[in-house]
Amino acid sequence: MKLQTKFSILMLSTFCVFMIAFWLVTQYWTTRINSEWAIRLTETQVTFDMQRTLRPLLREINLAKQLAAEPAILNMALHENDASYRQRGIAVLESYRTQFQSQRYFAAFTQSQHYFLNDGEKRSASNLLRYTLSPHSSSDAWFYKATASPQIYALNVDLDAHLKLDTQVWINHLIKLGDKTLGVVGTGISLKNLEQETEALKQQGIHSLWVDRALKIQLHSALTRDDETREPELGNPHLPMNAVFKRRGDVAQLEQVVQHLLVSGEKSATLRVEYQGKPHLLGVMYVPELDWFALTLMDSVQGKQLQQALSQVMIFGVIFLGVLLIVWFCLNRWVLFPLVRLQHNMALVELNNSLPPLLITGTGEVAQLSRRFEKMVHHIRDYQANLEAKVLARTQDLDATLAAIPDALFEIDSWGMRQKIASNYSADIFVKQDAGTNESLFDLLPVEAVSVLKSALHEAQQTGLSRGHQFSLQVNSQVRWFELSVSLKPHLKGEDDHFIVLAHDVTILKQAEEQIRSLAFYDALTQLANRRLLNERLKQAMAASKRSGRYGALLFLDLDNFKPLNDAYGHEVGDQLLVEVAQRLTQCVRAVDTVARFGGDEFVVVLHELNEDAIVATQQALQVAEKIRLTLAAPYHLSVAIGNQPPRTVHHQCASSIGLSLISPHQACEETLLKQADSAMYQAKQQGRNRVCAHV
Repeated sequence: MKLQTKFSILMLSTFCVFMIAFWLVTQYWTTRINSEWAIRLTETQVTFDMQRTLRPLLREINLAKQLAAEPAILNMALHENDASYRQRGIAVLESYRTQFQSQRYFAAFTQSQHYFLNDGEKRSASNLLRYTLSPHSSSDAWFYKATASPQIYALNVDLDAHLKLDTQVWINHLIKLGDKTLGVVGTGISLKNLEQETEALKQQGIHSLWVDRALKIQLHSALTRDDETREPELGNPHLPMNAVFKRRGDVAQLEQVVQHLLVSGEKSATLRVEYQGKPHLLGVMYVPELDWFALTLMDSVQGKQLQQALSQVMIFGVIFLGVLLIVWFCLNRWVLFPLVRLQHNMALVELNNSLPPLLITGTGEVAQLSRRFEKMVHHIRDYQANLEAKVLARTQDLDATLAAIPDALFEIDSWGMRQKIASNYSADIFVKQDAGTNESLFDLLPVEAVSVLKSALHEAQQTGLSRGHQFSLQVNSQVRWFELSVSLKPHLKGEDDHFIVLAHDVTILKQAEEQIRSLAFYDALTQLANRRLLNERLKQAMAASKRSGRYGALLFLDLDNFKPLNDAYGHEVGDQLLVEVAQRLTQCVRAVDTVARFGGDEFVVVLHELNEDAIVATQQALQVAEKIRLTLAAPYHLSVAIGNQPPRTVHHQCASSIGLSLISPHQACEETLLKQADSAMYQAKQQGRNRVCAHV
């Protein structure tokens, strides 16, 4: 299909679609504006009614709330038989009566079932107790319903069967003491007066109704039943909705809207109903202060002015069609025909891969477009050649760089599948000779290495980069350590994540760290803790003792017969003795205890958390010290080589002097502990050596 034909169909389709859409949108907005008017009018009407008609009702509710919280009323409800409490409660009720609009109050108590009322007339002034409530009386059902309800107050429109009062809007407010309901207090407002005030606010074409949750009408403004020409009697409360709306489904639709507002918490809603045989818009708004719903009926005739405007759509459509025809003719002459010729030239470039002599087509911007197309073709070809040369050079540089990297470098996805391997080191370490190319690294590596690799991939996935994760592998019967650097490759949305992984061999660094740590914290000859590690362990023992309340112990021991051996056979034999002493000491204590070489032939043993009683802890420490003394006193069999003579075995007897200091939960200084144990050790030497002395 030619471009001219397509453009003609497009113009015609545009006109038809636009006119249909314009018609539908106009119809939609007509209905929408009518609905918006109803919603706004409903909100305005409710606010207006609240200020003019319902303000007195809200004022009476607030007064009833204050009355229910009065201490005298609470005491009267609890102790009505006490004359003093009853007198003070009635005095408070009388004080509020003058504030109520109707000069009337009532009070009913749960405990006594008594009903008090004073409506300001002389006949009730001398006898405020009007009658006793009965759960079997239907006229008293309001009281038991109110006390069983979770709502703190409620409105009840009803006659008073006992007192023969006209229809009232009764305000029932619960008397609460904590969670306990003590009774109900409130007042009544004449329904006739409220409806007269509502009637005074009537607006043309608008009807206001107030209904409860059961959709029974409580108040209305000049409402007319759908099946009668007269208004319902003002003294007839709880007029049902089916007396107003006769069309099938209107009442059910209204019930659904009411339930929706109660559940969703929305402020208002609008629906279409039929009233007196004519379509109306019905706005519904929930008023939580009264637990009523405000209904506003608006005659749909008010929206007819917008519907009349639809007749102008046809005039606009004719004008729009004429404009489209003019535009189509101009575009055909100035744009479409020159573009067809330009398209023909582009096809020649595509087929021949060379630029034929181009004929400048059209005038103005189309002619400029032809010239720019010619320049663009030359520029793209030059740019493509230059770009290919740069890509080739950078690829060669990258290959040379990757070849110089001694570490393992490879690319994997989130499932551990290898995509690219960039070094021979990677192939040797991370690929099994008999493994298939589609096998995941998660299946090839050990469990510990896989866990570290997954953690690094997860971190890179979250932050873009991960460094510092280390794991070990068995390579050629040797343990090699690797440190991972992982980066997330840029990718388009929806594509799988891919990662660049660099595994740096840090085995030498790990070995150096272990050697430095050993030199820093352990004695090179005996491999026992040195003084630095001893100080740390001693602090830990003191902290544990303070935390648990258990005593620890510090043993300071010195070998009694070490120097003669050293002088007679040399330091090498003395070192053999020190190594065996270290082994014997380690075997005498628990794994949680600490054995340290303090210097020369002096050793320190830290016993952790012995007992909470100092005497028992001391006995336990003495038992360990005595065990050490006996173990060290056993003969030593040392190998001695003098000159070129063959090695011979020397039997040596070496005793020890041991000083003991108790680690108290209240000990504050480790230096003091060492001095105390050292002092006890010298005391043992002074007493003849080869013994244990405790610091007192």
